[in-house]
Amino acid sequence: MALPNLRWEGVSVYPGHIMGNRTTRGVDIPLENSRYDRLFEMLDAAGIPYPIVSGGNTPAAYQSHLFHGINEIRPGTYVFNDRNTVDAESASYADCAATVLTTVVSTSVSNRAIIDAGSKTLAADRLGSGDKMHFGYVVDHPDFALEALTEEHGHLAVPEDSHVRVGDRLRIIPNHICPCINLHDSVYVVCGDRVVKRWKVAGRGMVI
Repeated sequence: MALPNLRWEGVSVYPGHIMGNRTTRGVDIPLENSRYDRLFEMLDAAGIPYPIVSGGNTPAAYQSHLFHGINEIRPGTYVFNDRNTVDAESASYADCAATVLTTVVSTSVSNRAIIDAGSKTLAADRLGSGDKMHFGYVVDHPDFALEALTEEHGHLAVPEDSHVRVGDRLRIIPNHICPCINLHDSVYVVCGDRVVKRWKVAGRGMVI
């Protein structure tokens, strides 16, 4: 606070561990509040003001009013939503705005299909909520399971009667959209089957 070139405005917290589901958040949020209360007591005792208390995450964004002292929220994933958000019971698949378009490149093994999207496309984050299994959700094919990723390919378990063929195009909702976006130079905005805009990912390659 005494440094001449800085302006103290408050504290920043990030309850990223609060994911689970509606039931577990009912337990986790009060526990988090007890930590905040201790923090505020320490700051008050030291005479340190905290006009801004910045926090929040996507799964609990709609419950931000339940966090003690929070007056600014910073949810990030909610811009697109992802499978984590859905399995955390904070969104539906219809609320997920971003998908990865991929192509089936092999069906040579029974009950399996290989797609041309792996960890370099979807990111390798495992699911942090729900059943914590698999690497994404195949839109319109809830019976497909994206069981494994290599760098270049995704391994789908498919039902015997799926009739999936080489060349079929599938849309994948990633487990975690944040690192997925960072793997791509552009995001394409679509209306139906029509591309209406292209957004450059400005932060691409800026991680040092």
